[in-house]
Amino acid sequence: MLKSMIGLSIGSFLKRVYLNLVTVTVLAIVPPVLVCGFCKDSFAGFAAGVAVCLLSAGLSVYFAGCSRSERNELVNMVLRRMKR
Repeated sequence: MLKSMIGLSIGSFLKRVYLNLVTVTVLAIVPPVLVCGFCKDSFAGFAAGVAVCLLSAGLSVYFAGCSRSERNELVNMVLRRMKR
């Protein structure tokens, strides 16, 4: 069904979508788990965990989840907004 609708094979779809999904998930989960393991139960530990979680998720989506053209488009969008 997928191949007939958009001309994309199942193998190519799985490689492009699910492999990226698994890579981003693994890369985004590891740093926060390590930080939470080393931090004590305190507000500073919580704040560090949240910061590391947001940073690792954003960076893993940007570098592992986006193609080169998608990264270029994101950079151009940010630069256009900064020039306003």
